[in-house]
Amino acid sequence: MNPGSSRGRFGRNPNDSPRRDRGEPSRDDDPPPRGGGGFPRGIGTPLHGSTPRGRGAPQGGGAPHRGRGDRGGGNRGNSPMVVGPGRRLGDDEFTPGKFVDGPSAGQQVEFDKEVHSKENAISQNLPLRSLSLSGARFPVRPAYGTSGLERRPLLKTNSFRIDINPEVRIFRYAVDITLKKSSMTPDEKNKKPSRRIRERAFDLLFETPDFQGPGNGLASDRANLILTTKELNLDADGCKTYDVLYREAEEATPRPGAKTYQFAVKFDGTVPIAELINYLGQPETMDFNEKEATIQALNIIISRTPNTDPRIFQAGRNKFYHYPERMHDYIGLGDGLIAVRGYYSSVRTSTLRTLLNVNAQCSPFYPAKNMHDLMEEHCHFDSKKWKALEDFIKKVRVKTQYMRTKDGQKDVRVKTVFGLSHKFETRADPKDGTSRQIGNAPVDHGDAQQITFECADYGAKSTIAVKTYFERKYNVTLKKPTDWLLNCGSFEKPVWIPPELCEVMPGQAFRGKLSERQTNNILTVAARPPAENARRIIGKGLDVIGIRQDNPILSAFGIEVARDMIQVAARILKPPEVLYVDKTTSKFKSGAKQASWNILHKSFVRPKTLPSWSYLTFGKSRFPQDFLGSFLKALRDTGMNAGPPVNDVNTRGFVEQLSGLEKQNDARLNAVFDKMKACKVNYVLVILPDNKAATYARIKYWGEVKKGIQTTCILEDNLGRGAQYYANVALKFNLKCGGQNHKLDDDSLRFLSEGKTMIVGIDVTHPAPHAMAECPSIAGVVACTDTTFSQWPGSVRCQESRQEMVADLELMVVERLDLWRKTNKSLPSRIIFFRDGVSEGQYETVLRKELPQIRKACSKMYGSKPPPQISIVVVGKRHHIRFYPNYESDADMSKMGKGNPKPGTIVDRGIVSEKLFDFYLQAHECIQGTAKPAHYVVILDEMKLGADQIQKLIHNLCYTFGRATRAVSVVPPAYYADLICERGRCYIQQYLNQPWPPGKTFDPNEADWYQQALTSE
Repeated sequence: MNPGSSRGRFGRNPNDSPRRDRGEPSRDDDPPPRGGGGFPRGIGTPLHGSTPRGRGAPQGGGAPHRGRGDRGGGNRGNSPMVVGPGRRLGDDEFTPGKFVDGPSAGQQVEFDKEVHSKENAISQNLPLRSLSLSGARFPVRPAYGTSGLERRPLLKTNSFRIDINPEVRIFRYAVDITLKKSSMTPDEKNKKPSRRIRERAFDLLFETPDFQGPGNGLASDRANLILTTKELNLDADGCKTYDVLYREAEEATPRPGAKTYQFAVKFDGTVPIAELINYLGQPETMDFNEKEATIQALNIIISRTPNTDPRIFQAGRNKFYHYPERMHDYIGLGDGLIAVRGYYSSVRTSTLRTLLNVNAQCSPFYPAKNMHDLMEEHCHFDSKKWKALEDFIKKVRVKTQYMRTKDGQKDVRVKTVFGLSHKFETRADPKDGTSRQIGNAPVDHGDAQQITFECADYGAKSTIAVKTYFERKYNVTLKKPTDWLLNCGSFEKPVWIPPELCEVMPGQAFRGKLSERQTNNILTVAARPPAENARRIIGKGLDVIGIRQDNPILSAFGIEVARDMIQVAARILKPPEVLYVDKTTSKFKSGAKQASWNILHKSFVRPKTLPSWSYLTFGKSRFPQDFLGSFLKALRDTGMNAGPPVNDVNTRGFVEQLSGLEKQNDARLNAVFDKMKACKVNYVLVILPDNKAATYARIKYWGEVKKGIQTTCILEDNLGRGAQYYANVALKFNLKCGGQNHKLDDDSLRFLSEGKTMIVGIDVTHPAPHAMAECPSIAGVVACTDTTFSQWPGSVRCQESRQEMVADLELMVVERLDLWRKTNKSLPSRIIFFRDGVSEGQYETVLRKELPQIRKACSKMYGSKPPPQISIVVVGKRHHIRFYPNYESDADMSKMGKGNPKPGTIVDRGIVSEKLFDFYLQAHECIQGTAKPAHYVVILDEMKLGADQIQKLIHNLCYTFGRATRAVSVVPPAYYADLICERGRCYIQQYLNQPWPPGKTFDPNEADWYQQALTSE
């Protein structure tokens, strides 16, 4: 197989890739970006040929849609909620205000000159050598960038200075928590307590006498570490064991049979605060191997305040949510969920100072209400939706008060929902005629009148209905006896409770997949302009996290955090010149204006001939009569040679009907693609009636994997949007046919063309939490084939579930090098790898596990010839650093910009690492919400790239993304690698997004595409 083929299973061209469907909304301040707004995990993205599916690109630009928002335009009836005239869902006291909040009267806007001076000294004193961190060698910063100094704004950033008293001793204790053997059942022998149980057990531990001594000087990660400002009273060997009898916070006393948890506490030294301060003052001359452990300790101390506040709930690492105390304050998302605002906090280090990064968050939560009302709101007890409802409420914690204590008081109990009441298929036993259950798969639901169980309280082997049991046992007459019952036990030992007797506990985050309506609504709440988010962080976020002068916990640990955002010096890089062909002169003509441009009235740089093609519709289509003529005209206006489509017998194009059943849809898709293949159709425009992810994924599967036919999916509702929309679709068509849409001026990427430089993108994507167990992760590698940077063929592999490092990287790099050699008749002398998706703690792992595979691949391909110079740049997208202009002159004040920094803004001082070669770049024009800059870290640099060289290179590459008419927010090879992984997810979509029986694991023998992939290697 040709690894560069756009139809090969492992030679996938990302120009033919999909939108994402990770199913979870952005938990961040900015929306899923559309052509450049950041890349939060958990939102979907299209590729060439797969969009527009929904809103499409904005007029005047062909922005790629980096999120679920790209599908909204075609979702009739699912638009965001309207809450009143002039108000949007989620507006609050921080919404009114200017797009740029300038300094208050008398406030000076300046960066920290002491830090700036120290940075200069470090840059001058550090030689061009590698840096040792945790045993790995990383390149140090060669210098600070100077390009763009003529436009040098000062920006606020969402980081706050931390002052720490080095005289305060902080003692560290390692903790191991286990279930005491006397409380252990056989199936709990090797089972660790859940996170919630463990955290509650730590709270109970801190109520014991030994932990009263430290007072406010006590903090813990509530997992395996305790910090104190006074030594604990341990045994002589520095260890001690504590027993804690478990009870819920809502329970006055432990319930009968409550579990006992055992804590083994061991002294583990002190936190080296003074050493951290010294290191940050002279990073050029000393290393500090305990930096990460010290930063962890500071994060634990700061999180102690919100963790002790009953109004604040933690959902995720360092994310704290202020749950509304009144239903009146709920922000409804529809179908039984609410949006809750929260704040992320994390301690970071930079030259001469420690900083606290605080960012706005928004996540879906369950509302604290009666369970009957929640179930009613979610599905109205529709019998066709009982299984979806069961998945929705599974593992939700509820409170009951129908029982009474001995003295007649309400006995509050907390339960966890396992599922709903079930009916099973039965048949009569031929021996005695009694009904017997067949199998363990439920076929229907049951209510309090139908579900019965054996109850010895009312006679030996007496069977009683749940409704009758509650009347007799608790004197409770059910008002809604036809409700489906909750099972708050297990499959083997169910505990039936009517929903009307259960109250949903507050502060429970929803972890499942949101509907289109819910996604649109939460994006409306979350996507806020930068100045509004900055006001919200200072006005609310700092209070939620506990950043105030009278915080006794921080004071006990000698910590003080400023409430003013720090200022950093930025630069604005000039945009490169983007060239198209002028149709009137046939000469190259600049098309760029700022970071976006328009494709209308321009021809592609290298237009291609569209092969034999057709279009596929489903059912009765409502597209405009002039659709075909207008679409062909748009293709031809760009210079493409496009003939009329192939038609099926007695139809325009090809037509198929889809049902709601996957197996029937698969059979029909198989049949229609067979018909198109018989007609020698090579390219299909698929016109979708709706934006269902499952339909989209199966179309890609049948077209690409099974039949070898290229597909581009668009929504039927968008067909009436005219020439601009069709021109944006033409971008994908030309790229998938092997063409080039635009190019940059010769000077912009001269460095890459001078030395035969190949650019590679690497990424790995993992199955979502609700996917089938052991569902594989997808690894993708893409690489350019020449110096036009228009075509990025790639390789994609399945690998062990949730393994981040690429297992088959050696072979994948060989495939990319082989295609480069076939295209260019020689091998590159330099290779730049852009590695997406790894955290700071994994930099060393990349060099230790992936770099050797890269070198082995080069050794195979180059033989005795000199190997290429290699540089590796990590691309960070899931960080929380944001920038806010102080003045309108430094801001993007366009209709879409709304006060974000201007495109091309780069920051490599004041907020960056004290040692690593890193910088933040916002190359794009943010369309909605607060712009998220990309974070780039150079972890290997055999090319000895200078700061200006690598920064300008990455910035200019962001203008080469072929399926957009705007600069994108991350460097295209990383973008393409991410998208090719998402295409792989389409092929396993059936294992990712539907409920599976407990214990069901991924079986490669059931996935024919997986077996084909293995044999193709």
